[in-house]
This record gives sequence, C-alpha cells and structure tokens, in this order.
Amino acid sequence: MQKTAKKFLSMLLALMMVLSILPTAVFATEQGTVAAPLDSIVPYGANDQTTGTATISVQDPVTFTGYDTPFTNVPYYLVTVPAGTTYVKATYKDAAILTNATTGEASGYYADVQQWTGGGVEMAYTESDGAITITIPMNYSRTAEDGTTVQKSFVLGADGSGTAYAPEYDSSASYAPVHFLSFTYEGKSAPTVAPGAITTANVTLGNAWTLDVAEMFTDADGDALTYTATVNGVAQTLNGSTLSYTPAAAGEYTIVLTATDDSGTATHTIVLTAAEGTQVPRLKNGVPVTASATVSVGYAYNLSDLQAGNIFENPDGSSLSYTDYFYYRAVGTGEKKGPYYFSTALFGATTIQITENTAGTYVYEFHAMNSAGLSTDTWTLTLTVSDSIEQHYTFHVGRDMNYSTNGSKYPLIKLYKTAGLDDKGADYLASYKNAKDETQYIYEDYGLSITEVSDGKYEISVDGKPYALEGYSPLTFKASDFTTAAPDSTGTLADNYNNFYASLAAGRYSFRAYGYKASETSANVYLGGHSLTLPTETNVDGGTGGGTDIYLRLHSIYTTSKKNSSDYFTADDYTARVVMPIMGGDVQHGTPYPSGNYTYYPFMMYAAGNAALWNAYVEPTDTTADSFIFTQSINNTTAAGYSVVTKNLSLSQAITMTATVPDYADFTLYFQFNNFNTKPVNPIGEATTDAAAGTKTLKYKISKSNSNYTWRLEDNRNIAGVTNYVTKAGWLKSNSANFSKTFTFNSGDSTEQYYHGFGNLGTITKTRDEAEIQAYLDPTGYKYTEKDSERIRAYRLWQIIDSDAMNIMIEPEFKFKVLSGDENAVTAVTGGNAKGNWLDVTPNGTTIVAVNYKALDVYTTADEHGTHGGLYPATNPARTSVFVLTNDATENGNAKANIAYNSNGLTSSRPSAWDYNYDNWFYLSNDTAPTLDFSVSSSGTTTVQYAIVTTDASDLDTHLSGWTTLTADSSGKYHASLLGFREAEQAGGTVIIKMHDSTGTSYSLARVAEVTATVTNASNPQETEIMPGDKVSLTFEGSYRGIYKYSGIFNPTTYNLFYSIGDTAYKTNVAQYQQMDQAELELTIPTNVDFGSGSTANVQLTNGYTYGSMYSAANPFSTLYKMTDTGVGTNFNAVTVNFCLNRFPNVNVEVTPRYNFKLKLNITNSTTATPTVTLTDAAGNVLTANSNGEYENLPYGTYTYAVLCAGCDYVYGSFYLGSADKANVSGGVLTKTIPLTASAAGAWDGTTKTQPSLTDGVYQIGTAAELAWFAAQVNGGSYAINGALTGDIDLAGYNWTPIGGTTASTAFKGSFDGKNHTVKNMGIYYSATTTAAPYKGLFGYVNGTSSSYATIQNLKVTGKMYLTSTASVANAYSGGVVAYANYTNISGVVSDVDITVTRVNGNWSSVGGVAGRLVNSNATNCGNEGTIHAYQYAGGITGYATGTITGCYNSGAITGNGYVAGIVGQTTKGVTACYNTGSITGAGNYVAGIVAFASGASASVKNCYNRAYVESTGSNVGAVVGMTNNASAAMSNLYYLNFTCAQGIGSAKSTAQTATAKTRAEMASADFVTTMNTGMTGTFGSSRYSPALSWQIKLIGLTTPSVGNVTLDPFGYVDEEDLTLLTQWVAEEKTSATLTAEQWAQADINGDGILDRNDTAALRRYVNNPSKYPLR
Repeated sequence: MQKTAKKFLSMLLALMMVLSILPTAVFATEQGTVAAPLDSIVPYGANDQTTGTATISVQDPVTFTGYDTPFTNVPYYLVTVPAGTTYVKATYKDAAILTNATTGEASGYYADVQQWTGGGVEMAYTESDGAITITIPMNYSRTAEDGTTVQKSFVLGADGSGTAYAPEYDSSASYAPVHFLSFTYEGKSAPTVAPGAITTANVTLGNAWTLDVAEMFTDADGDALTYTATVNGVAQTLNGSTLSYTPAAAGEYTIVLTATDDSGTATHTIVLTAAEGTQVPRLKNGVPVTASATVSVGYAYNLSDLQAGNIFENPDGSSLSYTDYFYYRAVGTGEKKGPYYFSTALFGATTIQITENTAGTYVYEFHAMNSAGLSTDTWTLTLTVSDSIEQHYTFHVGRDMNYSTNGSKYPLIKLYKTAGLDDKGADYLASYKNAKDETQYIYEDYGLSITEVSDGKYEISVDGKPYALEGYSPLTFKASDFTTAAPDSTGTLADNYNNFYASLAAGRYSFRAYGYKASETSANVYLGGHSLTLPTETNVDGGTGGGTDIYLRLHSIYTTSKKNSSDYFTADDYTARVVMPIMGGDVQHGTPYPSGNYTYYPFMMYAAGNAALWNAYVEPTDTTADSFIFTQSINNTTAAGYSVVTKNLSLSQAITMTATVPDYADFTLYFQFNNFNTKPVNPIGEATTDAAAGTKTLKYKISKSNSNYTWRLEDNRNIAGVTNYVTKAGWLKSNSANFSKTFTFNSGDSTEQYYHGFGNLGTITKTRDEAEIQAYLDPTGYKYTEKDSERIRAYRLWQIIDSDAMNIMIEPEFKFKVLSGDENAVTAVTGGNAKGNWLDVTPNGTTIVAVNYKALDVYTTADEHGTHGGLYPATNPARTSVFVLTNDATENGNAKANIAYNSNGLTSSRPSAWDYNYDNWFYLSNDTAPTLDFSVSSSGTTTVQYAIVTTDASDLDTHLSGWTTLTADSSGKYHASLLGFREAEQAGGTVIIKMHDSTGTSYSLARVAEVTATVTNASNPQETEIMPGDKVSLTFEGSYRGIYKYSGIFNPTTYNLFYSIGDTAYKTNVAQYQQMDQAELELTIPTNVDFGSGSTANVQLTNGYTYGSMYSAANPFSTLYKMTDTGVGTNFNAVTVNFCLNRFPNVNVEVTPRYNFKLKLNITNSTTATPTVTLTDAAGNVLTANSNGEYENLPYGTYTYAVLCAGCDYVYGSFYLGSADKANVSGGVLTKTIPLTASAAGAWDGTTKTQPSLTDGVYQIGTAAELAWFAAQVNGGSYAINGALTGDIDLAGYNWTPIGGTTASTAFKGSFDGKNHTVKNMGIYYSATTTAAPYKGLFGYVNGTSSSYATIQNLKVTGKMYLTSTASVANAYSGGVVAYANYTNISGVVSDVDITVTRVNGNWSSVGGVAGRLVNSNATNCGNEGTIHAYQYAGGITGYATGTITGCYNSGAITGNGYVAGIVGQTTKGVTACYNTGSITGAGNYVAGIVAFASGASASVKNCYNRAYVESTGSNVGAVVGMTNNASAAMSNLYYLNFTCAQGIGSAKSTAQTATAKTRAEMASADFVTTMNTGMTGTFGSSRYSPALSWQIKLIGLTTPSVGNVTLDPFGYVDEEDLTLLTQWVAEEKTSATLTAEQWAQADINGDGILDRNDTAALRRYVNNPSKYPLR
C-alpha cells in the first residue's frame, strides 16, 4: 500500500537513518549508553513525575508487512518500565525531521501494529539542540481519518507483551521502519481482557441477560480482582461476579466492565442487543428429555418425530425446519463430538435420518435453534444398533374372496423363517434331499406330514419314508401384549383386520395365508404368501403400513381374455405370477378359483403403497401358447386395506421375430422383468443354417408392442489367427407385427476386447462413463461366511441403459481371477443380458478375487450408437474390483481399519464407516511419497500388513503383491505406501489391509486413485502467477464419483466437490450424472498470506470431499449388498437423502506477492480538443487518476476505457494488465497508448439530432444526426413511423440507443429500408446491475402484427456491442441489427457487428448477429460476419426462432456455452438454404454449424451445409444439427466438410435424419452447387470454396484457386495470412529445397520456379480483388 497519500494531524518524528548497531544485552537508558540515534527512554507517571528507570533488551528481528514489499529483519526492542508508568519520552540524537518530496510536508509516524492499519499514533514531539523527543502514551485515543473516534489501549497483557511502535523515516515519499519498541511493566501485571471475550450479545425482551464478568478477564498473577459494570453509564449491582440485566425496551445497550487489582485496571465493552420476537426453541410440553430406540445395523433410523415438530417448538408458535436442528454424537460413553447439522436438501425435500454400520450404543444429543439463538433444552436419543434385535410386529390380515359366504370369517396366517429362495425367486419354507439325492423344496406345508424330532429339528414323511428337513423354522404368535403366547392361532379381530402379533429380530420371514370355505370350520383354502424383509420400509408418502405394522391384503389376478371365440381362459390355460422386487422375491399364489366367467389366482401379499410395488404377469400354458404370450403390469401399488383387490390383465398377442446371425456367433434375446432382473428368451425350435451365406436363423415369440427386450451377439470363434469381434448388444424396438432382423458383425467393427477409450461412446454417455466396476460382498470388501455358497454381483458403471427413465439394462462380459486361495472355489454365473457378471463362491479357506469386464459395442433401437450406445470401454485397470471371502474361523477377527472420508460436519444419511465400493482415497500424481493413512481398532497385540492389487491394461490380468508389514506412528496411524501402483504404471487400484489381533485375522479394502490437480488463475486466466485475493480454479483428472445412478436404488441429482482454505469452505456443483473430472471449483486465495522473508508462499486447499443429494431407497447403501435375483423395482417410495464420501488430497497453491501497476494513459489526438477519459476496473468501479494523470495501485486484470473527444470517433475498449506488462514499466510507470481517430465528415457527435425530410410518409435519412432523430421519435412514442436511408451512416462509435424500447407496447412498429446502405461504427456499451433483459441492437424491440408485419430490409450494420451486468440476466434479447422481433420480416440484412457478452450470472439467452430473437418472424437473405461471444442460445442469424430462416449465411466466429450455432441456436420452424463458414465453439450441450436444436415436428433443416469447425465438450454436437427431438422433423440435403466435426447430426430421432460428409474438392465442385439446389431454382451459385447464395453477387462466379494456400490451411482459404507468409518467404529467399513440396506448390504463384516479388504481387492482387485477378 502506498502511504504517501495518508495525512496526519500531527507531524511526527522522521528519522534519518536506521539503527544499525545495538547492544545485545539489557542496558540502562542513561545518555551515552545507547547507540545513536536512539539516546534514551524515560518513563513518567502521575503528575508528570518519572517512575524510575527503563531497561531495553534486544529481541529477535521482526518483519513489517505493511508495504508492497515487506521489510525484513527490523530490529525489535523490549522496553521494561516501572508500574504506574503512563507514558515515556524517547529521545533521539542527531535526527532531523525530513520533508516529504511529494507533498512538501514534514511527516512521519509510529505504527501501532506490525502492519499498516490506515493510521498512525499521533504523538507530541519537541526539538532541542539537535535532539528530538517524542512522548509515547501507554494508552491514547485519536480521531481517525473518517472522523470516528478510535479507542486504543496499550495496557500490557499478562504475558508481558505490549504494543510495538515503529519509528520511520521519510525518503522521497517512501517510508521504512527503523525499529520496533515493545513495552512491559516491571513486577506484577495488571488484569487483561481474556482471549475470546465476547463483544456482542443478544437477548429477547422480557428475558434476563446474565454474564459472569470474571470470564471476561484474566490476571497473570492470579490476584483477586474487583469488578464493576455499567449499562449505558448506569452502575449495576453484581451478584458476586455475575451481572444480570433485563432490558426494558428494544435497542442496543453499551455494557462497560472493569477488572482491577493493585497493578491496574482492564476495561472491556460489550454491545447488548435487545429485540422483540422469537424466543429460543424449547421442548414441547410432555416430551421427555430422553428417548431410546433400537435399529439394525445398516438400517436408517428415521427421525420422524423430530422432523414433524413433535419434539421441539418455537414459543411463538412458528414452525421449525429440519435445518433448525443439530446434534452431538457419542459412541457409548465415549467423547461427545459435533455439532452435526441437517443441511438443506440440494433439491426437493429430504428425510432426516441416522444410519450406523456397526453394532453398538450411540447417544445423540439434539438441539434446536432459531433467530433468537440456541435452545437451552436438549433431547437425547440413545440408539441401540444391533446385528439382531427383536421388535414387536403386528400383522394385519384383510378379508378374502369368501368373506361374504363363509360367515364373515377372516383368513389366518402362518409365519416361518425364510429358508431360502429358489432359482426363480420364490421363497421356500424348507428343503430336503429325496431318495435320488435331489433337492426338493417345500413352498407350503398344509397337510404335509412334518414332525419335530428334536429341538428345532424336523423331518418330513414322504411315501412313508422320513427325510430330514433343512431350514424349516415355524414360528408362534403372541398375544397382543407381546408377552404371553397367543391363546390360539386364529388371530385377534380388531378394526376390520385379523391381527397376529410376533416379536422378531430383523431378518427375512415367510408367511402363508389360508381362508375358510362356506360352512367349513378349518382354514384350508390356500391364499398364497411370500417372504418379507423385516422391518419394512415406511411409506414415504405417509400412507398406512411399513416398519413394524405389516398389512396383508388379498390380490386376485385374472384375465378376461378368450382363448377362442367363445371360451375363456381357465386355470389349465394360463398361470399368474406376482413379483415384489422390494422384498426380493416372488409372491406365492394360492389355489386358483373360478368366479363367473373368469378364473382368479389369489395372492395374499404385503400392502404399503409406494413402499411395496408389485409386478403382475399372466402367461398362457402350452395349450394356448402359439397365439398368446405373457402380459405384464409393473409398478403397481396397493394401499393398506382389508378388502380384496382384483387386477385384470389381458393376455398379449404374440408376434414372431426372425433373427439372422453369423453362423459362428451366439445370439441371445432377453426380456427385462424389472431392474436387475432380466431373463433370456428361448428360441422356437432349433436354428436353421445357411452354409452358403454363413448364417443361421432363429425364431422367437415375443410380446407385441413391448420395448423391454434386449439382444446380445457374441463372436465365439476360437480359431488361430482370427481376432474375435467385440460383443455387440442392444435394445430391441417394439413391434406390432411379425418381423425379421439381421444381427451381424461388419468389417471395421471393433476387435479390441480391452479397449479403454471413451471417444466412441454416444454423445450423452461419453460425458458420464468412468469405466467403473463395483462388486458387492460387504462394505469392507471382506466377509466371513458360514454359508455353503455366496453370490457376489458385479456391475458396470456408468450403467448401460437405454434412457434415464426406462432403465432397460445391459451388462458386458465379466472376467475374474483368483489372486489367492482355491481357484476352483469361484464359478461365473450369468444374470441378465451379460456374461459372467455374478460369481458364486464356495469358500474353501480364504479367497481373494479380482473382477473386471471387457468392452461392449452397444446399439440403440435404431441400430446406431445414438446418445446412449457406443463402444463401451473395458474396465479402467485402476478400478479393478476386489473382494476377500473366507470361511476360515481363524480369519473371522474383529480388528477394523479406520479409513476416514473427509467431511465438514454436514449430515450424511450413509454409514460413517469407509465403504470399499463408494469411497475413494485420492492422492496426487506429483506426491513423491503417497500413502493410504488409517488407524486400527483391535484387541491385544496387533499385526498390520498390506498388499496392493494391480491390473495390466492390455488384457486386464490382475496381480496381488506381497504383504508388507506396517508399524504405527506415534499417533497410532499406519501409512501404506502407494508407490507400487506408480511403479506398475497404474493410476491407483485396491489396497488390501490385513490385520491380526487376539480375535483372529480380518481384512479391510480401500480403493485409491491417483489424480492430477490443476490450479489456474480464475481471476486472470492469462497468468500463471497467483496472488493474494485472486480466485483460483481447481480441477482434477483421474477422479471418480463413487456413487452413480443405479436403476431403482440411487438417483444422484446433485454432486458437489468441497474444499476449504482455512476455515472457509468452497463448493462447486457437478451436473447430474456427469463425470467427476468435470468438477471445476473456484476458491479465493486469502489476502493476508504471510510470505515471511520469502518471495513465495504456499496456501493449502484442504478437506476435499464430495457431498450430494439423491433420490434413493430408504436404506440405499445396503441395498446392493442385499440384492437378490429378483432385482429391484422402480422406486416410487424414494426418499431424498444427502451423502458425503471420498477423500480428496490436500493441494498446495504457490502464491506470489501482489504486484500493482502505476498506469498512465497516453491519448494520441490529432485534434486540439481535450479528451475525457473514463477508466473502469472489472468490477465496474470508475478509477481516478492522480494529479499527474496516473492511476495507482492497479492489480492484474482487465480494464475498460472510454474516450470522448470533440471531433473524434468515440473510443471504447479494454486492455489487460498482467505479468507481460512488467517489462514495459519505466520509472515505475506503465504507459499505454490509445489513439483517437478524427471523425469523418457527417459522422455523429453522440448528441445531435436533426429532423430528416419526409417523402410519401417515409423519413429520408442521410446523416447520423437524422438517424438519431428517428430513434428519438420512435422512442418518444411515434412507434409506427417509417424510414429509409439515402446514404451511408457513420455513428462514430458513440453509445447508441436502439430504435424501439424493451416492450411490445414501446416497440418499433413501422418499416425501415436501408436501400443497400451501411450504418457503420455503431457502438453499444451496456453495463448494468439488474437482471433486466438489455434489448440491444440498432433496433430494440420490433413488433408488428399478424396482419401487418414490421419490416427491416436492405441494410448492413457494422460496429461493436459490449453487454454485461453484475446480476443474473436470464435473457439478453440482443442482436447486431434487431434485439427482439415479433411479426417482423427481415430481409437483405447483413451484420458485421462484434458482440461480446461478459457474463457474471444467468443464461443471457437469445443473442444473434442479425437478431437476438425471432418470434413469429422471418429472416430471408441475411448474413452475419461479426464475431459473437455469448453464453446460451446464440447464432449467427438469431439465437432463437419460431419463424423461418431462408437463404442466410454466417462467416463470423461464434463462441458460447450451449445452444450455439452458425445460423440459429434453437428453432421450431424451417431453416432452408443456409450455410456456415465461421468457427463454432461451445462449452456445453447443443452446438452445431447450422441449427443447435431443432425442436418439434414443425422444425426442419433443408439444403444447408457447414464448412467450419464445430467443437464442444458437451453432448448433442453436430456439424449441421446438434439435436432433433422429433422424428417428424424434416432433415434433408444436409452436408458438411468431412473434418469439421465427428458427426453431421449430434442426436437424431429418426434414421432419416442424416447429414453427409463431403471433401473440400467435392464442396468446390459444380456438382455440389447442383446438389445444394435440389428442389430449388438457382438459390445457390458457384463460388471459390463452396456454393454461395445467389444474392451474394460479389461471391458468385469466383473460381477455386489451386495455388496461394501458403499456410496450407485445411479449408483451402487464400487470404491475408497467406500473403504475409509468402512475403516472409520471399524475403528469406526460400527455395524448393527449403520448403516441402506441398508448400512450394502453393507458394510459386506464377509457376516460374522462383519465389520473388512477382509471386507476392500476384497474390496481393488476388486477395484484394479475387474476381478481377483470379489465380491460376
């Protein structure tokens, strides 16, 4: 900071020199004992009497940071003075007061801290005999520069430290510190204000505010202190040291406290604010302060009562939100940690809940808060989390179909522990091995001969022979008090239900229901049943049921279909099936029964609305299978109730698909029943083979008009020298009639089974896929089991699904490798459209397995890659999934590795423990010694080892390293080196931690990933230097999301990357489903960076993690670990949960001291008028120059200038100040030159308005002043006047007010004919602080009517537009010629206006070269040649159109985010006969050469071509069209230069919607002109490089040059760049020997074998006039 601008009321000491020699020991202040110039320091007290002798001791030097360049090694002295000293006099010999070279004033000061604070200490001084004596008070007050009184107290602290003073000297308007003096008292210390003492407080009127005054002070000597207190100057009575005060009115109260001992007094001030209104929350009456609950491990405990407002309340009756609660958490009797907050849902609503992943007792202390403060009441919940706890369940059984005929008898149920599920998902009650050693399942036991042979052991008698039953566990019900046994097994009737009571631990149970026939006393009508996972989920919509209240309701499924013209389907003709995915199994049907014409299948099943979705299927038996096929009805819901639910399903008609495939390939058709439940469809009969064609044909019966089918084609050749194709798979289009389809491999199809790229994915999927894999055994990656077999399911991520809503899934081929253990223990099983994606492990000791998958080529229903298909890569080698499974009892230890993901106290619904699948430990690629850090919870002596798993990219072969033993550091942390991954050339992988303690051996697994962090200067992107106060952008390469969209389980909507600098947290959002590497986080470097004595400093970015929100199942983090073959249903019972995961590494940012410029603007002016200059910074602040015309203290950044000078064109522009300008600083000043141009005759002066003549009702406009008058008239209310140009107009760059306002009522409604003249040098400079749409252009809002269109025609406009606002602007509505057009015809208009939108926030939609937005309006024969830098909905002609665009072109470069195109960003109508030659660059979705987004059936794009690069990192990017969303939108005769974009149309809805690539030569040919004129007459004509529009007369007939493309421009253009390079080559005397053959062929213009001036002259003539001087 420059200090010469500071003025002080007193002239203070300025020293001539810095102390260079001082004693190194304490010395007395007697004259002559101190080195010059400091002579003595004498202490004084009351009555100006000296208090004794002061001593001075040398301290370590200090750094004075108050300057741009810190002063280092400044001498520092501690001055000890006697008690009672109130001031000292410091005398300096041989010193003088200097005069400031700039101001002419004598000045100087003592600074009161070691850093500039904006003012010095004003002290008296005297001069006598060459000595200067300064009086330094121990406390003082002064008047600050802003007029306020600032109190400063230099009463010394208890630690002996005091306030440092820095005498300084003045040299050429600069200051430097001489030394620091710090003062302390001898002997005892006076009291001081305690660190952290409050300075403000709040109280609600009517409440007493209390304070223990003793807590506000401290005394180093431990003396007894005397306290006083005043409130607004009125003394208060203390109760001991306690002050209690009740304000009488709202307002601020100044409370002054003192603490005194015999050494002095300390004073402290608190401002107390009393306010009316809300009091702090309190517990509701009757709510106990403690509560307890039980829950199972991994289950979420919903805090329903807390969230519903049943625990706390606001005294004024207002409601509390869940974000008003927070809690502290303790494990058992351990340390209480927190607070933890319930953060606002990132979208939608949320359900607050607690999830614990480890058994134990957890204590949660809840608090509430509001604007008045925190509740003093607390509510404590003790949560017992157990692997197996009993809860009381009530089963409410409804009526059956016989209720009205059997005497109103209700069904009864039997309850069992579920023995298991068969391979079809049906639960069974027991199993046994028959005489043939075949496994037989028992699905219901009514009438079976089962006896209990011993405690819990049963056997069944079959044909008189006993067999031991496995898994049979019938349960008994209790009475309603849950303490005594039920008196009988028939239930208790209450509230229209038959109720059964049971106390059950969490787990899986089966029930079976039986009803009564009329006049029978036994319940022998089987009604079915199924398996329940208890406790069940609560209905998120608040419906009855769920948790421990289980409502069972009879559902009867039937069909009204006829198997022929007269007969209905009977039980012999069809079967019914119900699947309840949320319970992971089928529902057993009971005995079918007839009623009327129909046959019903009864299903007694769980009913809980959205919490119990069910899918129903009816399927014909073999007797009717030829003509019919099953019908499904999925995602059904039934609320709790007691009446019977009936469901009718009509059997579908069957159609036949005939599939022809290569005879060497395996083809399979699949049907998806629900998410994660896909089954193969068997072909009809055997395949027929055509040996000559090399094909085979299969037939399948499929359901008519059903889109749940997928297919798979595998090349299974095993021939030496033959490379197999990558497996193909895809989605089958629904069909309504028999059809045939060929599935094959083609030459050019991929054969890279281990392909690892993303470039060949669909436009949507390529931004989502991370080639991730997750295999689900246990969150630790390790499991001990006593089961005979465990099924582990692996999944590919990003999921291969047909759309975000339908979720028809496909999986690749998986491969596994046993890294350790029995290789025969693992068997691959196929589940769904996949191969080997499930692993059945029969453990034999400890088995360590690695899982990966191969590449897969996926096709949409349109037999193309589309948006969701493409070549899906094989597993990223660093993401290989690993698990450890054991049945070895010695490896069932309890030791756990504690790996912590980062967080920031935000509430997360997931368990607190590290999850192998979801969490990632990221480490930096430039970390030379990366480690995975963890602690271990164990018993007794513990050994910790680790190994790493690496994978070869070429074939996904996986390797397990040896085991390395670790030793904990002093803090108990272990550090596993990750360098092994780098040595294996792998960016991470899996670390297996092996622990052995007194309980045995256990394992924990962690995924680690190497990331490259890139930090750039966001404030000044041009710079590599980062300075204090700069914003920086942080991005990563190599990061992963961890949690992905899983159909029916996870649906992450918001993903945030968090990081902190110090205590300040920053976050950024990653768009839904997008790759984690797309996160870009902006942080601000603190301004108070301490550089010490160095030239750089490091600022650390810490606590990196991801935090997000998602729709999910109630217990989403355990769902995939508990998946069954039945899969999961669409989740209509989703809750919104927040989650926290991952550990990102700390990132160091190198920071350099801030550099500021002193800038002088040199305005060159050919006139005698004095210019007025306005300079503003990037924030819009207008800067002021000093008396020398210099702008001081300008940091790096962009500055905007405006120069107004009579007789000159208005100048508006910007420049950037940065590191490159340092070299141009001379004498401390940087000079930039801004030239002015004298205005042409007739040019506008920015103010003059002259009325033009009026002829036949049309104003004849020939000067700029007349055009300004015309604009003023329109904007003054004459909206419908007409105008025409009689000559070119020069607006001289002055800020132009558009013709027409910003609304339909203030719009221009007339006609304007430019008569082929030009309005040039238009300037629009819009800078605002509002969200309003600017409506900028030569014309603003133009508004005709449906019967009388406004017209703008035959006009060219040149100039510049700059648009910005500090607010969030939704719509820009701005264009070079027209801002917004409604019912307007625009024709023959060309814009050469450069438009720059500087966006702070908002979309800034609708920016166009010709018009910002065309509504019910048409553009014909128009063009844009200006550059456009916008944000969204930007196009060369218009940003958005609902009218036609015909015969238009764009040659300007256009950049933006999304909906960016050469002609129009989005259109709902036709775009015909248009072309683009300007580069199109986007950063988001929908980017194209002609139309970014063709919306609706009426949109069409015809006879158009693109001849420029189209680039964007987003999706829906095409050379011609970005996306169409309707198959009826006509796309015809569309072309593009073959290298300009990867595809012609980014995303199409029909195979007929295509664009064709052309070569450069093809586009320049006469044939292409004919092609472009297809269906039209003479719209296009021949031109140099490609067809031009016939109305572009100057371009028609130009011939294509065969030479002159000296730069070898890929587009073949010959222009000024070629002339410049050729001139250089001639000067350098280049020859054919020094140039390539291709360069020489283009450079030797006249073909004489020499490069000379003849060549440059010929090229110059051509560039200036290609029609007159064509090249050979």
